[in-house]
This record gives sequence, C-alpha cells and structure tokens, in this order.
Amino acid sequence: MTAGVLLPSVGDGPLPRGVGLPGLRFRSAPARTVQVLGAPDEAGGCYVYRLAQGDLVQIGVAGLVSLADYRSGRIRRHEQVERSDVRRRVRRWLADPLQRSPVLVGVRDDAAVAQLMADDMQGPVLASCVTEQGVEHTVWRARDPHAYTAAFTAHAAAWIADGHHRFASAARVAALWRRAHPPAAGEAPQEQLLAVLMPVSSLRILPYHRLLCGVGPGQVRALLQQAASVGRLQEGMDAGGPCRGAVGLYAEGRWWTLQRPVSAEEQAHPLRALDHDWVQRCLLGPVLGLRGGVAGDRVQPVAGQAGVAALAAAVDAGEADVALAMPAVSMPEVMRVADAGLVMPAKSTWFAPKSFADVLAGFRDYKET
Repeated sequence: MTAGVLLPSVGDGPLPRGVGLPGLRFRSAPARTVQVLGAPDEAGGCYVYRLAQGDLVQIGVAGLVSLADYRSGRIRRHEQVERSDVRRRVRRWLADPLQRSPVLVGVRDDAAVAQLMADDMQGPVLASCVTEQGVEHTVWRARDPHAYTAAFTAHAAAWIADGHHRFASAARVAALWRRAHPPAAGEAPQEQLLAVLMPVSSLRILPYHRLLCGVGPGQVRALLQQAASVGRLQEGMDAGGPCRGAVGLYAEGRWWTLQRPVSAEEQAHPLRALDHDWVQRCLLGPVLGLRGGVAGDRVQPVAGQAGVAALAAAVDAGEADVALAMPAVSMPEVMRVADAGLVMPAKSTWFAPKSFADVLAGFRDYKET
C-alpha cells in the first residue's frame, strides 16, 4: 500500500500538529511594508482582494500569516518542494526583500469573514487593474483589521494553494534570522509572510495533463493493452475532457477514454484515490518504467488552460507521442492529502487565476541576516 512521500521539515523542523497551539495567526501589515500597484501603502493594514475572470469571482483577505504556523503544520502543505529552487529563492530574498505577490492560502468558509469582506467592499476601491489574461484585480482596505484577526483565531488549519516554494524559502531565511538575533518579545516581521486567505469553496483547480515523449509504436500498443487490462477502455472522449475517475489517452490519431476501477482500499487512501496516482502506478510505471510522474524530458506537464484539443495537436505535430488528458483534482482531495501529511503527485494541481505580481507586494527586511 502506497504511503506517499512525507513532507520535509523546514527551518527548525515541524512541531506536533495542532498540539497546544493557538488559532491561525493573521495580522495586519505595518505601514509601508506593503506596496499596492508599485506604491508603498503609507497606512498599512489588511486588504480585501477580489479576482474576477468571466463568471468566476474569488474574494479573499490579504495580510500577514505566521511562519510559525507553517512550521507547526497549522498551515498545511501538499507539494514537495525542490531544494534547488528553495536555495535560489533564499538568495533572492536576501538580495531583494520585495515579495512581489502574496501566497495563496485556502481557509474554510466562514460566514463572519464573508460578511466583513462584503462590508469592506462597499467602501472606496484602493486599487484595480486588468491583466492581459482578462483577470480583474481589485483591492479594498479593511476598515477593521482586528475583526479579521479575531475571526481567524477560530480556524484550526489552513492549506497552501499556491506558494509552496515561497513559504519554504521564507521559512529558511527566517531560520537564519533567528540564529543571528536573540529572541525578542512578540513575533518579528521576518517571521511573517504576505498571503491572501481565500475560502476553499471558491478556489479553482484546473487539470494538469501529460504529454509523453520517446514512446515508440510498440510501447504505444503496450500502453493501450495495459490500459485495457486495468480498466474499461473505449474509443472516443468527450470534447471537454474526462470526468473524475477517467483518463483520456490520445495516440495514433484518435482519443480513447479509460475508466478506472476504484476499490474500497484505494478510496480510503488519500493518495491512491487520486487519478494522477493511479495513472502512475498502473500505466506509466509498468509500461514505460517511469517512477516519478514527471520524469525528465519524457513526461511534459501541460496546464489545463491549453485544453484537450491542444494536446492532440501536439501529438499530431510530432511534438509528443502520446497525450494523457487528466481530470482536475478537487480542493477537498488536496486538503485530505495535506491533512494526512502527504504530498500530491507532481504537477497535479494548477490553481487559477493567480494573484498578479505587484498588485499587492510585501517588503521583508533581511539586511541584517
């Protein structure tokens, strides 16, 4: 039975999850520690942040979260970070203390927080812009930051959506800061990170597809044979892509849909229940010998904005040999994996839309580190 990959410790190492800890720590930003559309905010505080794209509207509250909550596991992780990326980001933190966009953190839906945000959105707009992708970003200042702080103390946990490497690198730099400075009363600014806390019900995860390269004709046939032996393989696929519990497979000019069986044992396991994990265990591993899900140049992840038609076009153009169209995972699935202390399969979550660089940016001074 697959146990998954345990998350690495960061900084001083994780504390026992939820043991003797206060509620989620959320604070307003001091004056001039946040830039709004490139200009320092002289007042500081916390902010209501809305992203709108077509029919999708996401509204969250931006402020400072505690890296102590990250180390303890109260802010929970679902992604394995690359150490080389973390080291690169640490060097960037030390050279340039500007955090150009907030991390995205999911929190359980909270009626009190929703009402606070609705009330604040009745006030004047602090900043707004529309990106080339057609995403409208709008920011309001929260009139009573302490009300948000009080509301979030009732939250026992939160879940990183976008920003695992930023969290990990910020925690590493904070650890360096603690080693160089004596303990002080309260929490130092270096122990905080600018974040948008967004209700999990509003978060959107797009599919993360796969293009397989270096697959010869014999392996293509073996892949189809293996698919037929582990699930129900039918020719054709819906234009919108596969539903959960199914995988689309494009090869030799046509689509196939593979419906996977789900045993009670798999359904009970946070990882084995996932379609991405099943494809790895039952197709890519046995036929192609691929063990990591996204391995070198042979497996190219493709974010869901491209659509399944782009996958077929890439294979037809000779850019890849096989395309796998994956269904999107759900936020409850991500939370279940994170709550178990496991990590999602590589390149299986793509949160969209994302916060735009420099709409809200945080300044973290590490000059004395």
